[in-house]
Amino acid sequence: MAWVSLRGPWLRGLLAVFVASRAFCWASSRTSRSRERAQGDRAKSAKRRLARPRSGPHKSGVVAEARRLAPPAPSFVPGLVRPGVVHADDLEDVMVVDEGSDFEEVARWVRAGGRALVVGHWRDLEQCRAGLLKPLREEAANAQEAEEHRAQKKQLSDRLLGPVGLQGQIALQGAPPAEFLQSLYGDLIEDAKREGRASAFALPSGVLMGLVNAWQYFQGGVRFPFLKSPVLSGPVRPFYGVYASPRPLAHFDLLIEWLQNRSSQPKRALDLGTGCGVVTLILQRIACVEEVVASDISPNAVYGATEEFKRHGLGVEVVCSDLFCELKGSFDLVVFNPPWLPLPKVDNEPRTALDGGNFYPEDLFRRFFDGLPEVLTPGGRALLLFSNHAVSRGYVKEHPFRAALARSTSKTALAADVVTREFNSQGRRRRSGRPQAGEIDEPCAELWEFRLVSQAGQKKRPSHDSWGHVRTFATQSSQRSRHDRPNEADMVLACRLGE
Repeated sequence: MAWVSLRGPWLRGLLAVFVASRAFCWASSRTSRSRERAQGDRAKSAKRRLARPRSGPHKSGVVAEARRLAPPAPSFVPGLVRPGVVHADDLEDVMVVDEGSDFEEVARWVRAGGRALVVGHWRDLEQCRAGLLKPLREEAANAQEAEEHRAQKKQLSDRLLGPVGLQGQIALQGAPPAEFLQSLYGDLIEDAKREGRASAFALPSGVLMGLVNAWQYFQGGVRFPFLKSPVLSGPVRPFYGVYASPRPLAHFDLLIEWLQNRSSQPKRALDLGTGCGVVTLILQRIACVEEVVASDISPNAVYGATEEFKRHGLGVEVVCSDLFCELKGSFDLVVFNPPWLPLPKVDNEPRTALDGGNFYPEDLFRRFFDGLPEVLTPGGRALLLFSNHAVSRGYVKEHPFRAALARSTSKTALAADVVTREFNSQGRRRRSGRPQAGEIDEPCAELWEFRLVSQAGQKKRPSHDSWGHVRTFATQSSQRSRHDRPNEADMVLACRLGE
């Protein structure tokens, strides 16, 4: 009986060990199979990514070649618009941050109104900034809250600083190149050298990252499918402070289709607000317009576009002008590609010409419509490449063109046609530096065609109520090729403004 009593527990223990070992083997086998499937899925995804045609700065081989062929950054260029600097004399009660600092403590200090100077590694600056702005990453409930988030991000980023060295570089270990520092601040750097200072000055963290991104865009270039070889021999290289993005493309597609559908091309055209010069390149290299004048209010855009046209062998006159102020003569065609979002109203930060690349001031379109009759030839056309972006996001209550025409003082009536097209899935949002404002309707690109229908004293300017009489053409979404023409089935009929 004693043997039997010992035999029972021994067998039960052996059985428990056997069951546990089998369960372990089964779990290990399942984990191994899951790992193999995951690796297989990753390999398939990688093959699909390699097989998929790619464009823009993500194609590593093309970007590497573009960087190899990129011209060096220019030496100091007087007259360019640049962000303000912070000198050592202005740094009172500043917290010095290095790799041993408590980043949460740094964030609390900056949020309380203090300033912090990172002196260690570039990643310290990135981590500090990420932690500082983390509470503002939540999606905004409405447009007003989105504007407040943007303003708070700007204020906090301005209080987190990084040093600039005497060689025109970001004086942090591991910092990426930002060669435009010498182009913008060469005079201040030379002054610091003469005075024997350890570093030239400090810049806000957001400015430093903007300089890094701008140099990467310049080196790698921006590629637009309609400007690829043989239209252009290389990418577009935007200068610092100039808006440039390869997405979306719908508004450029609409412009190219409009130009291709014309029975005769204009002899003299104006690219108003040229930016990095894409519209001018379309007019000269695709539409073969005989004479193109490019203008911009930003000295940075004027300098960058001038150099861009030289690289591509174009003899284009580039003028620094606020709309039509400094322009001479008249034009058969005026093309204006303005910003799509209004200038923020929730902060009191000073504005420069650099803001004109991202935001439009409240009176911009009123002044445009007031001055347009003075520069447009009889029978000429004015094209505005725009979007319902601000309206669909809730930043404005009515379309800015409607508000501008209602306030215009011009006595010349205008007729308007509108062509709209949805953005494609790769470019539904135009980058603006603004948070999303919650659920919105998908925005679409717009091409507005204006022409003069009467001269001063012959016909009264259309009233605000006549805004609804605008002929609108709604083309299909971006699946259409840029060479396809809109047809009657794509059009939604309305009437003409002022007729």
